[in-house]
This record gives sequence, C-alpha cells and structure tokens, in this order.
Amino acid sequence: MPTTETQHALATRLLPLVREARFAGKKLNFKDVAVKLGRDPKRDIRVVAAACDMLDGAAAWAKVPLLALTTVMNTAGKVNPSAFDNDEIQRLYRDDIIRRSWDHNFTSAEYEAIATHLSRHASSSRISIWESLFGPKDAADRKEKEEGVFRLLAWDPGTNDAIDDLGSALPRSSIRQTRHFFRSESIRSAVLDRAQGRCEHCGQLGFMKSDGVRYLETHHIIRLADDGRDTVHNVIALCPGDHREAHFGERAETLEETMEAKVKAANAVLDAQ
Repeated sequence: MPTTETQHALATRLLPLVREARFAGKKLNFKDVAVKLGRDPKRDIRVVAAACDMLDGAAAWAKVPLLALTTVMNTAGKVNPSAFDNDEIQRLYRDDIIRRSWDHNFTSAEYEAIATHLSRHASSSRISIWESLFGPKDAADRKEKEEGVFRLLAWDPGTNDAIDDLGSALPRSSIRQTRHFFRSESIRSAVLDRAQGRCEHCGQLGFMKSDGVRYLETHHIIRLADDGRDTVHNVIALCPGDHREAHFGERAETLEETMEAKVKAANAVLDAQ
C-alpha cells in the first residue's frame, strides 16, 4: 500500500480527472486511471482504489455525495464491490449512497469544497480520513456518529422528503412545511424485510398488492421531528389501521411504548440468527 503522502498526491491528481469525466458523462476504470496517474495498470489497482477512498473521504468531510465511488469503476465496469461492505451499518446504507452518487450533479462549489478538505487532510491516509469523521474508536457515541455520516451521504433532499410519515394518505394542502426530514430507503426496506409481510404490532398480514408483495407502512416510533432516529431500531412496519392510530388515536403514547418493545424483540431475534 502506498504511503500517506503518495495516497494524498494521487488523490489530488485524481480530482480533476474525475471532475472532467463527470462533466463529460463518462466513466473511468481503475486501469485507465492508473495509466493517467503514471502507475502500473497491472500492479497498482489497489493504489488507485486508495486514491479513490481518499477523494471520497474528502467529499464526506465536505458533506456532499461521494465523487469517485460511481465515476471510477472496477475492471468489470461496476462499482467497487468492497466499497461500504465492512460492517452492518455500511451495508445498510450502501445502495442509497451509491444511488445518490450516481444521480448527483456536482457544482463548482462542491468540487472546491472537496479540494479544500483534501488539502486539510494532507497528513491523513485513506483510512484515517474516514476514521476522523467518526471520532475515537473507544468513544461511547462512535457507532452513532458513524451511522450519522453514512445517513447523511445516503440522503437525497430532492426526493426523500419524509415530513409526511403517512405518505399520500394525508392531503398535501393540509401540511404546512416548516422543516424537512430525510430518511433512507434502505432503512424502510430492512424493516419491511424484518416484518415478512405481517404488521409488527398486531400481527395481521398486509393485503397482497398487484406485484405479489404484501402491503405494510413504515412508521417512526419516535418522530423525526422529536429527534427520533432513522434506524431499524426506531422504525416499525404497520398495517394501515395501526399506523393511523399511532398518529391520531387516543392510545398513541401507550402504543409507542408497546411498539418500542416489539421492535427491540424483533431485532434481538435477527441478531441471534
């Protein structure tokens, strides 16, 4: 693996190459980038991957979508399969992070912000530039910070407006939008997978949709507006009746406690498998 100085130097040279490719709507691959950076395309694939990690670490510090992730492909023309596949948190957000990186149109200001943070982390390695985002490994809030970083990278403010937790069931004209919250589609999918088509509160099977999948709605037990977290530990799959009662019923507070217990139990079963 190249030294920290080499990783940073290569990442700095990689930035304009990636910017040019994004502007032209083209994709690069590790071998082509190796040649452009004066490296051996047969031996230095990992060197290029390290430079990509460094560049995307700077993007994460700039709080923008990841730049190299979906611009520099592997030799099969696909996103590096090892990217964001190290632990459960990363795998949970991986698809949304990739999707947002694919779709994002970077502005000049965002490129400049990435370059600024790359310069500020000249003494960091591809690993430490990410680790410094999460804080000390032994910190009590380490896991929470890590998840917060990945959640931020996965959110798309243009499409994931989750201020209306009930979706289109409530008339848009009745909502005064004063604050916006974004949630990950991966969290919703993980909760629905956990439920296996059955309401996690009453146990009722959801009705069958035309695509052969049972219908359930996802609900934040503690609302995002009340600083609830967008995680599988705070989201439950409900039938429509229980979902509306959780929002509007007189038993709402009691249901909250019951739902928290049921989600905790469901996650414990999955963790034990």
